[in-house]
Amino acid sequence: MFEQTLTLLLAGEFVCAVRYPDACRFLEDEAQRRDAEAFLARLARLGRRLACTRQGGAWFAAYARIGEDERRALRDGFAEIKHNLRLLVVIRVGSRARTRPRPRTAFRRCAGTAPWCRSSKTPSGSRHRSRGIWTTFFEDFRIGRTKGSAFLFDREDKARIRELLSADGIAPDTDPAAWNGIGRAQALHLGPNEKFAAAPVKRRRVAIKTLPGRPLILDGQALILPPASHLDVEYPTVAGLLTHTTVLLVENWESFNRIHDTELDFSPAGENPLVVWRGDRSDTRADHALGLLRALQVPVWAFVDYDPAGLLIAAALPGLAGLIAPPLERLEHDLAQGLAERYQAQLPMAAAALDASPSAPVRRLWTIIRHHGRALPQERYLRTR
Repeated sequence: MFEQTLTLLLAGEFVCAVRYPDACRFLEDEAQRRDAEAFLARLARLGRRLACTRQGGAWFAAYARIGEDERRALRDGFAEIKHNLRLLVVIRVGSRARTRPRPRTAFRRCAGTAPWCRSSKTPSGSRHRSRGIWTTFFEDFRIGRTKGSAFLFDREDKARIRELLSADGIAPDTDPAAWNGIGRAQALHLGPNEKFAAAPVKRRRVAIKTLPGRPLILDGQALILPPASHLDVEYPTVAGLLTHTTVLLVENWESFNRIHDTELDFSPAGENPLVVWRGDRSDTRADHALGLLRALQVPVWAFVDYDPAGLLIAAALPGLAGLIAPPLERLEHDLAQGLAERYQAQLPMAAAALDASPSAPVRRLWTIIRHHGRALPQERYLRTR
């Protein structure tokens, strides 16, 4: 998820829970947010930093310095917002008129209010800044009142909130923190519905394997996996049990699954690298793969698409030692027949970051790809069956 989130930020997008929920959840995690901030800081030539809107509803890449060029870009951006605002308001109002909050949604929004509505000792009036859950809660239930950018709740409002929680089978004095990171079985100790647990059922999963014929060393045991197979594991549990001295990270699933059918030389990645799938938006996510790499703290070799987006993925990897690529003559020949449209589509969001990349292997490969102005998928090097 790291590279998708940074790509959105560098493209000038506002990352919020409505339009980009996965990226927004990624940035809400403090450790992952620090990684994003550090990556932007390394790209000093771009002059960007991670920022949040005043009400906390969206993340964006703000200008670290405001010069004449930046002011011109801001004026253009505000003009576009003004042009589209009327349509946005119409869609928003129409959507609210057609929908009603579901019970699970009601619970999750009410649960955030529990600490200050739990007893008669609570002050008669409470004031809370307009951020995320408060805004949505007020729009759906119309409990409380607004004052500027804050919400105010009196004793009657809190009594109504307690009733909503009780109607969902949740004790009003349940601390919202009790729900953080728990699974479905634990959720049943707090309420009647296991799906009230916000955490996904499969968490922190990664797909790992080795190159053909080489052992996967796990907890001192040597495992030989057949072709087109892998282990699906929880990375915090196995990170300390893996003793491979290098990692080969593969971007796309088919190339990972058929690593034994790939026509490239992987020897630069070491004698027996741990092969890790980069992940996608499924239960096996890209940020989980990054978590494993950070835990292992070994040199990483990247096998990614030969295009701007693929190089962004490689540039974001901790411990990047190099990239797997065909011999220069073959790469030049294949790029000449590559995908110009894909390259052009990815260029605006990636060019500045790649030009400023501190990684020498990334810059070398970027020079070649930029010269040809074409993209080449890594699946090009899979043998035909």
